[in-house]
Amino acid sequence: MTENVKDAPRYLVRFHGRGGQGAVTAAQLCMMAFDGLGTCMPNFGAERMGAPVLSFAKMSKDYEKVRTNEQVYSPQYVAVLDDSLLFDVDCTAGIVPGGYLIINTCRPIEEIREIIGKNNPPAINIALIDATNIALEFLGRNITNTLILGALVKVAPEIFGIDQLADAVAEQFNPKIAQKNMDAIKTVPDATTVYPCDESVKLSLETDYKKDWSHIALGLLGTKELDKAGVWYTSAIDGGSARVNTGAWGVAVAQFHPEYCINCQNCVFICPDLAITREERDGKMYVIGVDEFHCKGCESCVTVCPGKKDKETGEVHKALTMKMKC
Repeated sequence: MTENVKDAPRYLVRFHGRGGQGAVTAAQLCMMAFDGLGTCMPNFGAERMGAPVLSFAKMSKDYEKVRTNEQVYSPQYVAVLDDSLLFDVDCTAGIVPGGYLIINTCRPIEEIREIIGKNNPPAINIALIDATNIALEFLGRNITNTLILGALVKVAPEIFGIDQLADAVAEQFNPKIAQKNMDAIKTVPDATTVYPCDESVKLSLETDYKKDWSHIALGLLGTKELDKAGVWYTSAIDGGSARVNTGAWGVAVAQFHPEYCINCQNCVFICPDLAITREERDGKMYVIGVDEFHCKGCESCVTVCPGKKDKETGEVHKALTMKMKC
């Protein structure tokens, strides 16, 4: 067991991701890379690819500071693996003054500040990294967890360094995947831009910022007082999945090219979110486009699309292709 160091600082990290992006693994890698004691835990809602996921990591060389198994309510570091979550979740909730918000994004800092400003966070440092494009280049998939940890190394090298992170990655993944991740991680520090807050605001690792009451507030409305518009299953309103913006879950969206469509309907049958739109003409259904509000960019439709062969060149053109949002 690691030697206990009394009164050592405690590092609190919260990860915001979407199902399949590796937020839970990121918290686990923190434990493996940190030279000390720690606990980590996930928080799932609907266990579905693309659904919002939380995970937490607590690290210290003082055993007493990490022995409880609970969520991190007042993180010093918050890592956002997908910037679309900024619109759906208050990613700055509980973050302490002088803390760091690390975001995988290609949006400019001015836009990021405007988005998070609606939640009135305290003075915090912001670090931006376009981890998605790095992941697609090195890994071929939008899994940004190891890269976001590389950005954490840049803003908080006292927690663990690149070499320690690389050792954790090598232990967690098979050699081929680990090597790809390690190659990608090496590019992260130079690709991460930090926008510091007011110099007078310093991050304190000793102060306990946790609120006295961190659970639900008292005096919530009862069932008879609830607005019916807030209940999905009432017959009085439209509801259910029609209201869920699954289109915000992906980094790409399907694009329809009608000139190449042979109307095989393969895309209709495979789409998990019914995002392929159709219309009826002369008693037959025809594909006419993509519902971008619900398309989460899984690429299943592109995979099954047979496309249309050019009679002159022999080249096959697919009726559905993917377009990056950023």
